[in-house]
Amino acid sequence: MVRIDFLAWETKAWVEGVRDFLQMLSAAIDDASVKEKVALEGFARASDMDPAEYLSELQTLDHKFQRWLPRVSSYSAVILLHSLVETQLLEYAARLRRHHELRIGVRDLAGKGVDAAKVYITKVAAVDIANDLGWLELKNLQELRNIIVHRRGRQGGSPEQQKTVKRLLDEYKEDISLTDRANVEDCEVEISLRLCFHFVTEVDQFFQRLCLASGFQERAWKS
Repeated sequence: MVRIDFLAWETKAWVEGVRDFLQMLSAAIDDASVKEKVALEGFARASDMDPAEYLSELQTLDHKFQRWLPRVSSYSAVILLHSLVETQLLEYAARLRRHHELRIGVRDLAGKGVDAAKVYITKVAAVDIANDLGWLELKNLQELRNIIVHRRGRQGGSPEQQKTVKRLLDEYKEDISLTDRANVEDCEVEISLRLCFHFVTEVDQFFQRLCLASGFQERAWKS
């Protein structure tokens, strides 16, 4: 007999949906870049375009496909994935409340988001996952989301904001960069699609560990 854990199934389905979304975005950007460059080359030959004008148009395409579209895609993925994490953490907290018949809910606690969910799950529901390194990844994802949503990706001017950005730069040296010098307030944080895939994997594995620690099925079904 197959037993289906619908919360685990729902979480896994959403995580895989984000992963598929990223794969499709990455492939679409590459394909579109090739097609537009081929079209530009054909138009340049047919219209005897000035070489300087052709080079300028080519640079515009490179900027579009190497900088802007990847940045918008990674920002979208971070926002979507963080929304998923926050929603599912609240779902797990609610399930733990019902399971243990607890009077306090996560919304009765101070704070919000990942921080409040962690306090509820680890201290109120007493799930032994407080030291799981996945919490750090979820917190980093949350901080990147906040930079994108509240500052349009800019690092900000306050010492605290710049300290957070520097820590993220140090944590993900190959996948996070700035568009200008580190002391420029309006420089923007660039996030690689590879880092987005990393977060998808981390989120997937974290929720499996959370299920196990909670006494639930770590996967959607068991026979």
